[in-house]
Amino acid sequence: MLRITLDTVDSTMQYLARPELSACEDSFIVVTADYQTAGRGQKGTSWESEARKNLLLGLLLRPTFLHPQEQFYLSEICALALVETLSTYSDGFTIKWPNDIYYGNRKVSGMLLEHTLQGATLSQTIVGIGLNVNQQIFFSDAPNPVSLLQILDKEVCRETVLEAFLQNFQTYYTRLEQHNFTAIHSSYLQHLYRRNEWAKFRDETGIFEGRIVDVEPTGRLIVETTEGALRKFAFKEVAYVI
Repeated sequence: MLRITLDTVDSTMQYLARPELSACEDSFIVVTADYQTAGRGQKGTSWESEARKNLLLGLLLRPTFLHPQEQFYLSEICALALVETLSTYSDGFTIKWPNDIYYGNRKVSGMLLEHTLQGATLSQTIVGIGLNVNQQIFFSDAPNPVSLLQILDKEVCRETVLEAFLQNFQTYYTRLEQHNFTAIHSSYLQHLYRRNEWAKFRDETGIFEGRIVDVEPTGRLIVETTEGALRKFAFKEVAYVI
């Protein structure tokens, strides 16, 4: 594992996309930064993070053992490693599809994954993770952020969280290399936010009631409606009404 620690960066994902790192022979590169000037969130949003308060992390992986249609397992193991890490501090952490980490109805962590294909394999994956650790006040218009500090009412060592996450991630990554897909997916579903709970969702046609029953290997969400129909949604096609 190659570790890179930075004071300030545009984003850890952009840093890892540099040609010299893509050409590097290391199969696992970790970049952390105290501050990002252009951190990104889902759907083109920015990621707010106060300097030296949170965990800003980028991973460069070379999962050539996976087929492109299996790429969502990488999202699953990243989320599982985060939940397992955070669960040592408190109960109540879940995975909000596809890979946000929630405490109750509030978001403590988010991530983005970008994949590079080479033929029928994944030649490279870059993961960007933001985890709210010690930030007390959030100034952006994000609707529901929360930090470990706010949850625990005390500060947490960022390095301790990082080391625990990397250890958990490497364990899950080894299982993925061994193609333990069923066990990984089962654990992901067990930790899924609002799974099998009747709740309100919003899609392009409006609001409807349903419950999450599964997630396909491609990442599509399967929701059962109150009429008994099974509907499938890709990323950004459906949202929870919280």
